[in-house]
Amino acid sequence: MIFEEKEKLNRHIGYLRNNPVFASDLFHLLSLDSSSEGAEKIKEFFQELDLATPHAPKFPLHKGYQRYEERIKKIIQKPEVYSLDNLMRKRNYLSQRSVREGYEKGAEKYDQTCNKYWPFGREELIAALDIQPGERVLEIGVGTGLNFEHYPETCKVTGIDITESMLDIGKKRIEELGKDNIRVKKMDAHEMSFSDNYFDKVVSMYGICVLEDPVKAIQEASRVSKKGGIMGIIDVVKSPIKEVELLQYLLRPIQRELDHIYLEDFPVGTIPYDGCFDLLSVLEETNFNVEKKEYFTSINWVAMFLSINSK
Repeated sequence: MIFEEKEKLNRHIGYLRNNPVFASDLFHLLSLDSSSEGAEKIKEFFQELDLATPHAPKFPLHKGYQRYEERIKKIIQKPEVYSLDNLMRKRNYLSQRSVREGYEKGAEKYDQTCNKYWPFGREELIAALDIQPGERVLEIGVGTGLNFEHYPETCKVTGIDITESMLDIGKKRIEELGKDNIRVKKMDAHEMSFSDNYFDKVVSMYGICVLEDPVKAIQEASRVSKKGGIMGIIDVVKSPIKEVELLQYLLRPIQRELDHIYLEDFPVGTIPYDGCFDLLSVLEETNFNVEKKEYFTSINWVAMFLSINSK
């Protein structure tokens, strides 16, 4: 959306580089995602912003900004981070190595963090898939198994992840829940060892945004699932709200290195992700046809997609 206004986008990027403290206010705005007025406050902020005047912080300096001020300044001054090619490409910024290292470090606090900041959608997504007795379900980026309690005991679930410490927690959760219909495996979603047409349903909960090549991984999901099979996704995505999308792009390079820095008490560097991911355009390049799209939170940056495998 904002690429249609390239000149305006470049002015905002230049403003951020000339006024790094501007990032502090953007952190405050992004933390409003759970507020019912979040989107309106973001729109109002950008409408009132004078790009010709040096920035005077509207809010007290954000703790995350204060803690990482020098690092933030270095990040936003790198010439390549705001190149249009980088912003428009379908591949994520993240390497699988950086993802694995980040989640290995954050595994112990992952459940606590997710339950605090991203509790929505898990039960709803599993219910929307209408999983039938005997069906085989693949979960990509299964992590610590926060979805396990919602799966019916009559289906067979296989969860994959590249992070050993996350899977170890997931295995313990399977034992605690007594769910012998669930198994987990260490596997890269870009190259799965499953045979063709094996699964009936595919689930990904905040997993696509950490993949190095989402198109390749989703096409792999298409290969291993049956024609007509359903893929259910909940993930952090590019917002359809123009001002929110602008905010996301301005913060994207910072989030790439410092992830959820806008959350003041968040352990930086433990849950890496791509903060402005155009998931809809990625799905359009795969065999999955989107049948349903539903946004969560007022700023519409978390969404649920239900897609049919049309291969």
